[in-house]
Amino acid sequence: MSVTEDKALSSTTMLSIYKEGLDDIININTLFTSAVFIGLSFSNTTETLESREECKPDTGIAKRLVIFEVLSFSFFLLSTLLAKTLKLHLYIIKNKNNSNFLLMTRRLMLVTAAVGTIAGCVFLTLSLIDVVQIRLGKLTCTGSAWIASGFLVAIFALALIFWLPSLLYSQCIAWKLG
Repeated sequence: MSVTEDKALSSTTMLSIYKEGLDDIININTLFTSAVFIGLSFSNTTETLESREECKPDTGIAKRLVIFEVLSFSFFLLSTLLAKTLKLHLYIIKNKNNSNFLLMTRRLMLVTAAVGTIAGCVFLTLSLIDVVQIRLGKLTCTGSAWIASGFLVAIFALALIFWLPSLLYSQCIAWKLG
């Protein structure tokens, strides 16, 4: 195998990893977007399980829930559309026109898609904390709301710890494709 064949093979392998990274972003966003709609549909019809009056949620928590879920949906939508556009870009252009502008545009779109997914996850987590407060009582009161919110934040942080390295690796491959 010659050096040029080896270089072409590694470029093809890197391109497939890049496309798989985009597919992962799209799949994660689809899953979380569904969670946003499920959260919105259940959030306004449920009553609190908290009996203490000072621990019952006020309308500010419900308003914040809607704001966080709309922000989450917006970031997931942005990220998904950018990832889909990048996939189309890769299928159409296939490295025939690699001007600096197109290369930097692709890199910026990938970084923005990744940041959009992370921001969407953060706002989804915040909205789920508000769902917990609506169902179990305010976080200012000790009890079940703290336990549920603590586990939610811990699991989200653990998931990010495992997901971010693969996302960063995908970013590095995108930089090498240029």
